[in-house]
Amino acid sequence: MRSKIMKIDNKTKLYVSVSSNPGNTGSRLHNTCFKLLKVNAIYVPFKCNSIKEVLALIKSDKIFGISVSMPFKKKVYKYLNKVDKYSKLAKTVNTIVKKGKITIGYNTDIIAIKKILKKINFRLIKTIVILGNGAMAETIYNFLKKKYKNKIILCSRSLKKYSKWKIRKNDIKINWKKRNNISGNLLINSTPIGMRGIKDETLLSKKQLVKFKFIIDLPVSKKNKLMTSAKKNRIQYFSGKEISFYQGVEQSKMYTNKILNENLIKRKLNYSNDF
Repeated sequence: MRSKIMKIDNKTKLYVSVSSNPGNTGSRLHNTCFKLLKVNAIYVPFKCNSIKEVLALIKSDKIFGISVSMPFKKKVYKYLNKVDKYSKLAKTVNTIVKKGKITIGYNTDIIAIKKILKKINFRLIKTIVILGNGAMAETIYNFLKKKYKNKIILCSRSLKKYSKWKIRKNDIKINWKKRNNISGNLLINSTPIGMRGIKDETLLSKKQLVKFKFIIDLPVSKKNKLMTSAKKNRIQYFSGKEISFYQGVEQSKMYTNKILNENLIKRKLNYSNDF
């Protein structure tokens, strides 16, 4: 059966994503949602090299919503008229909805992370390790320290980037070169390592990796070394694809003011057996 071609006319609403390294995961999800909901809209990924280019898209009266990815989540925050409570946690946004000339920022990343955390038995967690120091890492850290009392270890290549973070007294910062000295129960990879288009490498030695009971791997990838190692060693693994799906579904609700069944979207995207 031939698939129907999307009809675009002068009433079609345009939604975009902005990133320095855009992919097609978001466009597949949102255009599928628009089709299922029979909403006259289209979603297109844009490669942006500067915040100036992002602001130009925000100001355009032809665009009704924007998904924000690296490295603009923090940079764009101060230019918005309103932000939600999750965005205020780390002064970052990943979703912008335009209502007339008013721009409203949301952070659906945290909503997605909350869904993942509900699947984890926190009675088994004493120490959480977060790899990375970007906007997503800071967002997750601020959420975790507010909700949980577990010790958190922060590890990245540049400890200076943590200087503006509000770090709890008992939490620890460790240099990237010493990462194989780290022990914990929950590992959160918020580095680009494992992402499509980024050189894949071994994050932790096998000796250290097997000490973790749970892994949340934020980069979206069909397969990477961390995923393979986690499955081989029977560590409960949550993929960037799953997180991207949950946050994208939340974005869809904000863009359309309509709710779709998640299992229906999974089937249409052939995600049914992925998570």
